[in-house]
Amino acid sequence: MMMKQKTYYIYALRSLMVVAVAALVLTSCRDHFNVDTLHYATKLVVYCTPTAGDTTLIRVTSSLPVGAKRNNPPVNDATIEYLINDRPQPVENLGGGTYRVIARQTAGDEISLGVRAEGFAPVSSSTTIPTGVSVGHIECEPIRIYDSYDQETRPELQIRATFTDPADSHDYYAVRIINLQRKVENRWHGADWGYYDEVELDVYDHPEVHLDSEPVLRRLTTVDYDFGFDDTPYQHMLLFDDQLINGQTYTLRLNLPTYADPMKYAVELFHVTPEYFRFLRSISDADNNDMARVGLAVISPTYSNVKGGIGYVGGYNRQVTSWIKNEKDQ
Repeated sequence: MMMKQKTYYIYALRSLMVVAVAALVLTSCRDHFNVDTLHYATKLVVYCTPTAGDTTLIRVTSSLPVGAKRNNPPVNDATIEYLINDRPQPVENLGGGTYRVIARQTAGDEISLGVRAEGFAPVSSSTTIPTGVSVGHIECEPIRIYDSYDQETRPELQIRATFTDPADSHDYYAVRIINLQRKVENRWHGADWGYYDEVELDVYDHPEVHLDSEPVLRRLTTVDYDFGFDDTPYQHMLLFDDQLINGQTYTLRLNLPTYADPMKYAVELFHVTPEYFRFLRSISDADNNDMARVGLAVISPTYSNVKGGIGYVGGYNRQVTSWIKNEKDQ
């Protein structure tokens, strides 16, 4: 009962603060602009994330005017130039605005991309494929930790993943946890007459990660929460760079709620280019700004490195650990 009262109090406090800020904004400033100036020429929208491997997908659509209520229409007649270390590669049109390049790519390759289509200005971008950074050791252990926001001690499962950061560069990363559990599903066999059969399925998911024990991962303060910001990462990708750990062998400490069923865990560590990092950060910041969504703050534009258009081209290298399980669940 006390928890419900406290939660209601915090929610009420945040609501009052939002109302107060709204009143301040609406009474203390006057902004004049012409809506017509927000309409601009339609541009190509290009997304591509090359990595080590032999298949790369390219998504090409067109932008929409401000206020449009539909999805970006695909561009099906694009002419695409895709170069690996200045060597052109064949590009296959799969339809629906999706294009595919089948060519071997490795860490260190330089990727250049140019897109043309009738009725649009040409666009271009480039990136590199980072080296893979492997997790050398992974383990987990049940812990108890004090939550300063909820003001209580709670049990959690801490996943520890150790890796070595390259010393001669400024490196950017994204990390997330995969969990695996077995799910029993009833399936019907037959038409009008038949029977149910139980089938075990592997179910994969990305659990919520608490950041209380990890200093390299950005964690919001109580004031941030009270002013309408959240810290739910886009696609569960927790972002950080090596500013605090350059050249070190470092252990990430990622805490998970313990109310879930027993399951296995693995860690995905992405070594990403600066442009990929900035794109993910800009998406997460926009998604987590509650005040901007209701018109009480400026919405930051999504990062783009596509010259002449919109979108991003960013390389990455993904490494996945082996599966581990909390010993007490076995």
